[in-house]
Amino acid sequence: MAKAWRKRADLRDPARLEAWLYRMARNALVDYLRARRPCAPVDPDAVAAPGTDTADEIARCVARAARCYLGTLPAIYQQAVRLAEEEGMAHAEVARLLGISPTAAKSRIRRGRQLVREKLEACCRFEFDRFGRVIDCTLRRPCGRADPESAG
Repeated sequence: MAKAWRKRADLRDPARLEAWLYRMARNALVDYLRARRPCAPVDPDAVAAPGTDTADEIARCVARAARCYLGTLPAIYQQAVRLAEEEGMAHAEVARLLGISPTAAKSRIRRGRQLVREKLEACCRFEFDRFGRVIDCTLRRPCGRADPESAG
């Protein structure tokens, strides 16, 4: 209540006093709970750091599955994504090579990547570190092709 009293000048609409007080109380409670949240110690041996065998194996597994699913995409998306990802071409180069506009190339690459991602998320559960790197991957169901190594 003391905080609300000090911040009373911030109230823009006196008719919404109740909602404003509720929001102030909620924010104060969230701040309090965040400050008290217990921090569990992290076991450094349990985390796959980049460059370790575990992290490398996970990266290889995800790449194999992505190549497998890339092979199941419609040809227009498959070509665009292959050129951008495997050949490292810029969107403008992909557009020139495929004879389409740069906007169309960018759209095909984005849609193709999204389709591959959706298929990956349907077959695998991923865990990410705070930087967005995959640190664990659990198979939900098989890829659907006999040999993912041969895909791509």
